[in-house]
Amino acid sequence: MSSILNVAMTFVVFGHPAQIALWEMGQAVFDLVPSAFMTAFMSSAIPGMIAEHRRKTGKIETIRGRVVRVRGNAVLRALIIAVACAILVAGIGAVIALLSGAASIPFAADLLIKVLISVAIPVAVTPFSIREVLSISRAPSTTIRRR
Repeated sequence: MSSILNVAMTFVVFGHPAQIALWEMGQAVFDLVPSAFMTAFMSSAIPGMIAEHRRKTGKIETIRGRVVRVRGNAVLRALIIAVACAILVAGIGAVIALLSGAASIPFAADLLIKVLISVAIPVAVTPFSIREVLSISRAPSTTIRRR
């Protein structure tokens, strides 16, 4: 789903030009920031909130022997992860753009980059987010109380 949204937003923002400038404000390199941020946020927040709800209702057990690295509720955790992903992806994109020496890239290449971002970020972020929610130190106790 995030691939479809990223590609659709690319068409909305850029239209369908033959080339997209790399370094102009709002162009390819700068567009990596909102794309990576929203993909990471949605890939972390929604599964994190679902897992947190299921953990609190006793449908999923906590992971024993694991310590939380990113404290806070699912939305705060998703924001932290999203900012980190946006910085990381934009940095990697900027380095690749600098090393290539190109002033622009074909529109199709930008679409491919958006699809790769839409696949790679959720694969990395979602399991991390769910593990953080299910970590033992997040649970008030290891026993589940039933009403």
